[in-house]
Amino acid sequence: RPRTGQSLSQILANHSAVINSFDQETLDQLLPNRLSTSPGLTGLRNLGNSCYANCVLQCLSNTVLLATHFLAQPPEPPANEGSAASSKSADSDAVLDDADSRKARQLNIAASFSKLCRALWCGAFASVSPAGILTAVGRYAAGSTFEGGQEQQDAQEFLLFLLDGMHEDLNRRSTGKAFESSSASLEVNSVESTAPGQQQHQEDLEASLAWRAHRQTNDSIVVDLFQGQLKSTLTCQHCQHSSVTYEAFMYCSVPVVDNFDCSLNDCLEAFLQPEQLTGACQWLCPACDSRRDATKQLDVWRLPPCLLVHLKRFRGYDGGKKISSLVKFPVAGLDLDRFCRNQALKSNRRVYNLYGVCNHYGRADCGHYTAACLNAPTNQWHCFDDDQVSKIEPDNVVSAAAYILFYRQQS
Repeated sequence: RPRTGQSLSQILANHSAVINSFDQETLDQLLPNRLSTSPGLTGLRNLGNSCYANCVLQCLSNTVLLATHFLAQPPEPPANEGSAASSKSADSDAVLDDADSRKARQLNIAASFSKLCRALWCGAFASVSPAGILTAVGRYAAGSTFEGGQEQQDAQEFLLFLLDGMHEDLNRRSTGKAFESSSASLEVNSVESTAPGQQQHQEDLEASLAWRAHRQTNDSIVVDLFQGQLKSTLTCQHCQHSSVTYEAFMYCSVPVVDNFDCSLNDCLEAFLQPEQLTGACQWLCPACDSRRDATKQLDVWRLPPCLLVHLKRFRGYDGGKKISSLVKFPVAGLDLDRFCRNQALKSNRRVYNLYGVCNHYGRADCGHYTAACLNAPTNQWHCFDDDQVSKIEPDNVVSAAAYILFYRQQS
């Protein structure tokens, strides 16, 4: 949970002088639209093809617990000194060896997002520029398929790079690394059956040990809010040997059926269906010491306060085909009890409300992103179309354009 006792409304009440915390260079970047607006209803300028980033940034800015965390911090929150993202500045021209090359291409993503978040919530601008955070994420992702900058990119990929970099900057564990490369897990091999109660106790213990190991090197607001835990069970079809692994996850990437309207529950059920591992995907069974056909079963074991759901609308090589089916998702009251296998989790009913949607319109190779977000101070939905912000009705939030869903757990 965020380490602050202040609510968003309390922070905003003391936030009117936030402009004075910006230096002149930052102000010049944020201009030209320095006009009064309501807190949280500031638009983001499109820097060519940056709508993919703008929609994500608006949804994260409207993640109340995340915004509260950044707005409650000093104007320049200190980054984790051991993180790669805080090691080098943007204008460093030093020649570095391989060990330092990763540090050199990174900027402090957390500081960039903090500045942007303050600008979006101060109520002084009609729109601001996302140039700083785009530069930071682009450098962090250098060398990957994501290039950042002004070329059209995938919003979901941008979201993951942004959260990974933010986690590195804010990780309270100095030995921690990026979530993607350090998601701790615990593997348990077993062929013996136990009584149901005894088995549940053993599973709870194994999951707790795995989560504790993960948190020992990963402790940030990103982990606090967005990460949960999945149980993955591999079962050999030849000898019935099973291997259980508990892994942290940042989001659920669920399949969407082509040419068939469905519900979010249908997508989540498909995500958790047993997967058959055959052919080139056979599992190397440690009991058989040979590759065997196997089944892979995912179960939700620990849910985060904020749940990110990615609807897999792009398929084929390089995401060449878009699936435009309508996925009906609840704006309020998403009950995940039916998907939880952890009995302790079921005893504490987990119900989620929607607060943000990243929408994609058009084809896979040519489209436009917008965001629909619930403004916490007014409890009203707004459409964020780059620098244009307009009020919308809750009934208009659900559409076939929905690509990434942002849910938060009910209090």
